[in-house]
Amino acid sequence: MKNAKVSLSQAATEELRTLSGKVMENLDRAIRTFEEEDPALLAETAEKEQEIDDLQEQFIQNHIDRLMVSVCDPLGGVIFADMCTDLERCGDQAMNIAEALVKK
Repeated sequence: MKNAKVSLSQAATEELRTLSGKVMENLDRAIRTFEEEDPALLAETAEKEQEIDDLQEQFIQNHIDRLMVSVCDPLGGVIFADMCTDLERCGDQAMNIAEALVKK
């Protein structure tokens, strides 16, 4: 992004921070679920994973809306969408870690 001189809007940056924070929280929860072998945490992890999925969709739609009113750079929009997708996939992997408890 630096080489291409592309930047994200403040709103996009905040959304990425929010999404990455949720993913990190759920990864910690997933590891705790696996380590403690606590099925109750599995349900909570799954609930938070759905929240991450919903946020990803919402944030991408928000960014499309920003692009439509020329608040953001189109290349920045592509990068933003890719980052949201990558973070959501990290959330999926956290769920896989937690679900490994059930498969034991």
